[in-house]
Amino acid sequence: MRPAILASLFVALVTSAAFAQAVGDRVRREQADPASAPEKPSQPAKLNPKHAVSFYKRGLTRQARGDVDRALDDFNQAIRFDPQYAPAYFARGTIRQNKGEYDKAIADYDEALRLDPQQAAARAQRGIAWHQLGRYEKAIADLKEAIQQDAKHVTAHYSLAWLLATCPDARYRDGKRAVELATTACELSDWKSPPGILALAGASAECGDFDNAVKWQTEFLRLCPEGERKKWDFLLDLYKSRQPFRGAREESGFGSVVRQGREFAA
Repeated sequence: MRPAILASLFVALVTSAAFAQAVGDRVRREQADPASAPEKPSQPAKLNPKHAVSFYKRGLTRQARGDVDRALDDFNQAIRFDPQYAPAYFARGTIRQNKGEYDKAIADYDEALRLDPQQAAARAQRGIAWHQLGRYEKAIADLKEAIQQDAKHVTAHYSLAWLLATCPDARYRDGKRAVELATTACELSDWKSPPGILALAGASAECGDFDNAVKWQTEFLRLCPEGERKKWDFLLDLYKSRQPFRGAREESGFGSVVRQGREFAA
């Protein structure tokens, strides 16, 4: 497979990690246990805001199990019962983003942030969506603000690092800052976040430090599930040839790729 095609595989890796942290942040914030969520929320004739939480929790459970279509139905129901319930907009946005419906996802994050301006996870996810659409200035602004709101937000750190390291537009690249951000992401995750290590490899390459780029890409491949490793070998080869990686508007949950001859965000 060609590197340009392989690059699209970043999407599944980075977005899944980002969604996992984002949903986990929300669950911990509310001290909710998705596994104990009711499987059959009551559906009274009159809309009652208290039922929004039941649908929301069941949606999180289904999303975690990979049943995203029924999870989406639950989040829609939660919003129907309580249009002011910010967590449901955020959760629905993550599903829409994973489906490639970036404009709809951004609209959901906009509403979540209107209702809860301090929701760093929604701001970080919106930043990733802007990056996926090639709107780099908006992406950088959102990711920076997410970090200001939550200095321990791993996803925001490595997503901004990747953008600054691999953006196809040189105006937005800053290898030194990317290394700092990626290193912080790795430290915050006790060096167990594959996307953080991936971002550190890309940032090192942008700085011309190809020895460390190879080192961290090798570590990333070591941490990958066995079935995923062959999909990422091209980056190791690229860094060994002393070339940095350049995304082309969709090349990863951080970057972008060209599909079917058409460039679009991913």
